[in-house]
Amino acid sequence: MPLYKEVTAKRELERSFDDMMKEIHHLIEQMDDRERRTYLTESLFLNTVRYENDKLEAYIKRLTKK
Repeated sequence: MPLYKEVTAKRELERSFDDMMKEIHHLIEQMDDRERRTYLTESLFLNTVRYENDKLEAYIKRLTKK
């Protein structure tokens, strides 16, 4: 289950930034160093891909409006 759904379900649809941060910290504390490095590497890669895809999508939208 995605993290935001899990926190939302626990809080009966009421969640805050602090709730999410507490849950994220709890998950990080359960990881060993190797797992944290792997997760960080994958997260940075996916964020970079998402950023590039968003830039490309915006560029394509500009081209199709012309």
